[in-house]
Amino acid sequence: MPRLSAEHDAFAWRTHEEWLLFLQPEQSAWFTSLWRAHLRGATGVLVDGWEIAVP
Repeated sequence: MPRLSAEHDAFAWRTHEEWLLFLQPEQSAWFTSLWRAHLRGATGVLVDGWEIAVP
């Protein structure tokens, strides 16, 4: 079980679709980028929240 810090009061295991409901608009691009990397079995690289293409 994750250890919660004073900054966090809960945790949850959710599917990709379930997480989409909780994202702020500015989080959508980086979350989608990381999800695509996960599906490819690759490492996602973000710079200032923007995906950087990695071969």
